[in-house]
Amino acid sequence: MRHLPEALAAAPDAPSGGSLFDLGTVTNRKEPITVNADTLEYDYKNNVVVYRGDVQAAQGQVKLRSDTLTVT
Repeated sequence: MRHLPEALAAAPDAPSGGSLFDLGTVTNRKEPITVNADTLEYDYKNNVVVYRGDVQAAQGQVKLRSDTLTVT
């Protein structure tokens, strides 16, 4: 399990703006964001993290499932 800062709020298939918070669900932004995935790739040069395979991200009651999650 990985804990990431609030910058993880970017989600590739989320509506209008690509943010978990755009989904209309009230959440406490101070709660930790956790991500579980089959693999994790980190591009040090470009500072990009890519989670792949059964990705599950959560912050409080907000949950996201995806095959791929890219954090920039």
